[in-house]
Formats: sequence, C-alpha cells, structure tokens
Amino acid sequence: MRIQRIHPDRHEDLIAGLHDAYVAANSHDPGSLLSLPLFRREVCTDRPGQLTEAWAVAEGGKVAGGYGLALSRLDNTHMGWLFPLVVRPERRERGLGTELFEHALDRLRGHGRRLLLTQTPATGVGARFARARGMAVSLVEARRTLNLRTAD
Repeated sequence: MRIQRIHPDRHEDLIAGLHDAYVAANSHDPGSLLSLPLFRREVCTDRPGQLTEAWAVAEGGKVAGGYGLALSRLDNTHMGWLFPLVVRPERRERGLGTELFEHALDRLRGHGRRLLLTQTPATGVGARFARARGMAVSLVEARRTLNLRTAD
C-alpha cells in the first residue's frame, strides 16, 4: 500500500477522489457534507496561520481512503487536527484505516505535535475505530438537522 501526498496544485484527481471517499464514508450521516470546493479549501489548502497536508491511497485507479491534517502555525502548536480520516465502506475491515491513522500519527510526531484532535459521531464506525485506538471523548456536541425537502 502506498500512501501518497496530495499536492493541491497538481493532484486535482486525488482531491476529487478523496472527496468522493469522504462522501461515500459519510453518506449515512444526516445533514450536509462539504462540497468539493469547500473540501479542497478546508483539507488541502494552506493558510497563513495553518499548514495542511492531505494524503490518499489509490487502488485500481480509485481513491480507497485518505486523510487530512491541519497544523496551526500560530497557537496550539502542540496539537494537530485530523479531518477527515476516511475509508470507502467497501474497503473497510482490511487494515487501511489503521495504516492511514498510523501514518497520520507519524506525520504529527514529525511536526513535533503531542496531541491529536478529530471528530466523529458518538456512535458508529468512527466511534468504534477511535475507541479501539485509545482515543477519549473530550467534548460532546449535538448537531440538529431539518431536511426542508421533507418538512411540512
């Protein structure tokens, strides 16, 4: 398995593939997901105060999974934000998520970070994955959604 860095200026296909994997992995989640342009900006684009890294695994010409890291340059320089960490549903339970997670931890350590932050719904695949790797819940949020297409 080759985990490759996504460079926003030359890997538009990998960005689109990672976004597609993100949508597939979160299709069960109520509410809206990031559009491709917003995903590109949030996951793949550096800002003056933040370094970003995106990584992907492609198999058979299709992105099977990947992740994005955000590293503040100004404050909280001891931590990094992992979003998203995704594996296509049909590729789960084969170790790809674990490989990506370990790769992300190595990248964080390489940047001198000591704390990883991420988010996942309180139940489901992401929550089980996080618990199995020793992650603890530090903040509980509620997200309320109303689908206006089906509301009276």
